[in-house]
Amino acid sequence: MAKVFVLGVDGGSFQLINSFVEQGYLPVFQKMIEGGAYGRFVSTVPPHTAPGWTSIMTGVHTGTHGVYQFWKTNGEDYIGGFQGSEDWRSPSLWEILNAYNLKTAVVNVPMTHPPKKLNGFMISWPLSKTLNYSYPRTLLKEVMDAGCRWYPDLYLMYTGQQDYLQKALDITRDRVKTLQYFIQNKEWDLCMAVFPEVDRISHFYWNYMDAGSPYYKEDASLKYAILDIYREVDRAMGKIVELLPKDTLFVSMSDHGFRRGTINFNIDSFLVEKGYMVLNKTDAVVQEQQSGYENNFNWFMTQDHGQGYEVDWGRTKFYIAAPGSYGVNFNLLGRQREGVVRENEKEKLFHQLKKDLLALRHPHKDIPLFVDVVLGEEIYKGKASEYAPDIMLIPYDYGVMVDHHLKPGEIFSEPEQKGMHCRDGYILFYGEGISKGKRIEYSEVTDFLPTLLVYLGIDIPEYIEGKEIDVIETEYRKNIVMRHRIDVAKEPKSAQRSESYSEEERAEIEQRLKGMGYL
Repeated sequence: MAKVFVLGVDGGSFQLINSFVEQGYLPVFQKMIEGGAYGRFVSTVPPHTAPGWTSIMTGVHTGTHGVYQFWKTNGEDYIGGFQGSEDWRSPSLWEILNAYNLKTAVVNVPMTHPPKKLNGFMISWPLSKTLNYSYPRTLLKEVMDAGCRWYPDLYLMYTGQQDYLQKALDITRDRVKTLQYFIQNKEWDLCMAVFPEVDRISHFYWNYMDAGSPYYKEDASLKYAILDIYREVDRAMGKIVELLPKDTLFVSMSDHGFRRGTINFNIDSFLVEKGYMVLNKTDAVVQEQQSGYENNFNWFMTQDHGQGYEVDWGRTKFYIAAPGSYGVNFNLLGRQREGVVRENEKEKLFHQLKKDLLALRHPHKDIPLFVDVVLGEEIYKGKASEYAPDIMLIPYDYGVMVDHHLKPGEIFSEPEQKGMHCRDGYILFYGEGISKGKRIEYSEVTDFLPTLLVYLGIDIPEYIEGKEIDVIETEYRKNIVMRHRIDVAKEPKSAQRSESYSEEERAEIEQRLKGMGYL
C-alpha cells in the first residue's frame, strides 16, 4: 500500500503562494501545482488555528468537534479553561486509521496535547514547559540520540528580538532533519507534521512587506521576511519529497490564510460605552503592577491613567467569549457565576446589540465594520454547539480583529499583529493517482479527511461532515481496493475524560500565547 505524507503549513496563504509562484520564488510549489491538484482550502468561522486544525483532523465542523478557540468560550467563570486533545468530541484521523491497522505518525499538530497512545508515534503541541509531549515517551530521547530535535511551538515566541526571522529559518531546517529521521527509520503508513513558522512571521512582519498596510514600515532587512520563510518551506518540501518512497502521496495544506491587518475593535470597551458592561474602580491591578506582577491575562481587569478597573458582573449584560473568537456571550443567569440576563430578556438584548454593532463604520475606510451579527447557533450546528459563543460578529473582512483588551474610552486601536488570519488557506495533492494540473476551485477544512480515506480505500464514516475533493484520477479510483468496513465510534475514546491543561499551567500558557501573537 502507498504511504501518505502530509505537511501542514500553519497560516499558509493561498494568495501569497499564487503570487510567489508566479514570480518564480517557489519552484517546488510550482512543480507540484503543475503536476498535481491545488486550490483554495477554506477555513472555519472565524479562521483560527484551534478550530482549523481540529476540523482538518476530524472531518467535522466546529459545532461538532467542539474546539472553538484555545479557550472554552462560555464557561461559568467568564475566562474559560484551555483546550487540548481531551476536548475533541469527534474521533481523530489517527483513531480512524488505527482502526484499520494503519500506523500513523502525528507531529506538532495544534490542539493534540496531551499526547495520545496510538498505533504509531506522536509529538504533540504543548503550550507549557514539559518533557511529556511525545508517545511513546522515549521518542524525544530517541530523536536527540539521533542528533535531531523538534522544538515545541513555545520555543518560537516573538518578543521583538532582532534574530526572530533567522531563528524561524533555522528551526524549519531542524524540523526537516528530524522528519528525515522519521521517514527513514520509523514505521508509518501516514505521517503528518505541521510547520508553524509561516504563521508567526506573517503576524509580525506583514507591514514590512505590504506597502498598502496602514502600518507600513520601510526596513530593507525585513522587507522580504515573509518571502524568506515561504522559500524555506518550499526548500523543505523539496527535501521531504526526495526522501519519500516513490509511490508516496504528498499532501500539503494550511489551516487558514493571511491578509493585511487594519484595526482592532475593542469589543468590551464598546460594551462599556453602550452600557452593556459596567466597570468598577479598583486598586488591585495597580497594586499588582507595582509589586512586579502585571495581570495581563484577566482581560476583564485593566488600568487607565493610574486607575484600576474591573468588570461589575452584577450589572453587565454581555462580554467577549474569548480572545480571537469574534464571539460575545450573554452574562446568563444560572450559567455564569454572576449571571444577570434572564432567558426571556435575551431576544430583545440581542437585537439591541446587533443594531448598535451594525451601525459601526471602519475608522480608516468607508465600509461597515460588520456585515452581520448572528446567534452562534446559526453558524455552529452539531452535538457540541452548546459550547459555542452565544453571538457571532461577522466582519466586513478579517483585517478587523475583535479584540479582548479592555481600554476605557478607546473602541479602536492599532493591532499588535499587522498580519491577520483570513479564510483562504491552500491544499495541494501530489503523487500517484492524483489528477495533474487540477485546480480546486473550492474546498473546506473538513474535506481533507474524507478525501484521504477514499484514497486509502476506507469507507467514509457516516458522521463525517466534509466532502471528498475531486482530485483522484478516474482510472486510479477504479483500482482502489476498498478495505473491509469497520464501524468507527462517533465519540473519541478520550472525550472529556479530563482537562487538557492543569490550573498550574495556565499562567505559563498565557505567556506562550502572548508570545505567539494570540494575546
